[in-house]
Amino acid sequence: LQQVGIFASNTEASGVYRKAYVDSENVSHPDTNENPFQIPTTERFTYTLHVEGANTNPDMVVQLQLWDADGKVTAVPSDLKVYQGTTSATSWTNKAPSGYAPMSFTNGAITWKASDLYGTTNLLIEDLPAGYYFKAAVANNDTSGVYSYSMDLDGTAISEFYDSTSDNAFSMPRTNSTININSIANTHNAILTLSTEGTFANTSREFPIGMTITKSDGTGYSGDIILGNGSTLTFAKGALTNPDALKLKNGDTVTFTDLPANSTVTITPSDDPGNAYTWTVQLDEGQASGTATTGTIDQDGHVFHVVYTRGEITDSGILDDDSTNALLLIFAGMIVVSGIVATVYVCRKKDELSD
Repeated sequence: LQQVGIFASNTEASGVYRKAYVDSENVSHPDTNENPFQIPTTERFTYTLHVEGANTNPDMVVQLQLWDADGKVTAVPSDLKVYQGTTSATSWTNKAPSGYAPMSFTNGAITWKASDLYGTTNLLIEDLPAGYYFKAAVANNDTSGVYSYSMDLDGTAISEFYDSTSDNAFSMPRTNSTININSIANTHNAILTLSTEGTFANTSREFPIGMTITKSDGTGYSGDIILGNGSTLTFAKGALTNPDALKLKNGDTVTFTDLPANSTVTITPSDDPGNAYTWTVQLDEGQASGTATTGTIDQDGHVFHVVYTRGEITDSGILDDDSTNALLLIFAGMIVVSGIVATVYVCRKKDELSD
């Protein structure tokens, strides 16, 4: 028998395609002129992105960029697919598992907010042509100096910081790999206490406390602040999203565990609707103030102490506060009116008797 073959030459110069041929004796001829087929040299593998940190930088961006020998690519090969999901992809064969979504490239890159990647995210790379590879980049985008980050690739620390707006990104292997990004918040703790003073002060009453946080760059802080008991306070543009979230009574102490470093915190106790109480705020050992008090969180351990005072008993035995004084005035007025009525009554009786 005479072996018959259909021969083709490979004139594609990009290196995306290679030639392969298995003859009738099942002998491979991977790169010869006997090749009647062209087989794309594409690959399939997974990347795992893991972002962690007690307080993830809301402005940090993670980017996966496509590159070739000439630099960053803007025209993405049509066959290349990237899928994103959170379930295990160990059984991945020729299509993405259920729950995986296709990702879109913009100018040759896929971009995420780091906060959207919090935890573990799996990426499935399908049909990446030869000659192409990915670079990973991170942009801190925090101008306040509160946040930094550390990175490693498959457990090996990456000492340099990378910027997604430049070419200074690190090359990813064309194999299953894991990128770990740890968002680091530069923070300090601070303490808020409350006490009541005055003989008639209600020690069980809760007082709402206003609080704002301004970062060192002048912008309001947005995110959660973790308290010492494990609960959280949520801020948006520097203000509490729930004005009633911070309430204290006599003897209460709240520890803020992760206030942004060098931010300013302003404490504004609420006024008493009945004017029975006045308040002051003291920062550390400073002079108590009857106005909102601001402190810079430049170290651990600053203490804001709020005191609500109800009127004291004076030497005359009168409770010295506005509401009590008002009651006393009303009572005194009633006595005066009663005296006038009694006088009129007596005068009338005298007139009747004289008649």
